[in-house]
Amino acid sequence: HDLRTPLTVVRGNLQLLSKEVGLTGKQRSYANVCLDKTDALKHMVDDFFELSVLESDTTPVDTKLLDVTSFLVQFIVDHETVICEHGLQPDIRLPEKSVMIWANEELLARMFGNLLGNVLKHAQDTFRISMTTTVNKEKLMCEIIFANQLSNEDLDETQLFTRAYQGNRARSAEGAGLGLYIVKLLADKQRAEVFARKEENELQIGTRFPMKQEKE
Repeated sequence: HDLRTPLTVVRGNLQLLSKEVGLTGKQRSYANVCLDKTDALKHMVDDFFELSVLESDTTPVDTKLLDVTSFLVQFIVDHETVICEHGLQPDIRLPEKSVMIWANEELLARMFGNLLGNVLKHAQDTFRISMTTTVNKEKLMCEIIFANQLSNEDLDETQLFTRAYQGNRARSAEGAGLGLYIVKLLADKQRAEVFARKEENELQIGTRFPMKQEKE
């Protein structure tokens, strides 16, 4: 809160300044740049705050049997506006039948939010969200992928879930590189897995949840 409160004040004042009638075009442009940088800093502070909570909280997470197909459909509908604002065309590939997993709705929504934010930041014209079932380590798993065209050939996909990794900053000009690391922490709390892989010219980042797994 020591950081969030002054940032909120600064952002509010910048918004008021950018709406001033007497500003020249150059002055308004400067104000908007400062406002964009303030928003980026706010996102970084929010990430660090969430990270500190996740890393310090060892309380077991309550999960329930969840229809992840319906959950993901609703998530996409809820985020349709922000997808359109980025001018991207999503390629959605979901099973016709319900897929049931053990998960925590709040944590799953936060995971999907970070995964979507990641592809929106790096996708060029389109991106893909898909769900399939697969067998991993002799367990039936639900695999959910957020994928976009690969724009950085030097990217090390094995490091994407490492804290503060940014792929030589080619993946992001802003941020602290915590989004995918937070996804991993959220998955761990639900006994799920995360993965990243390159296939042809596509970077696939996703998660796997055991299907109909009994609580331990």
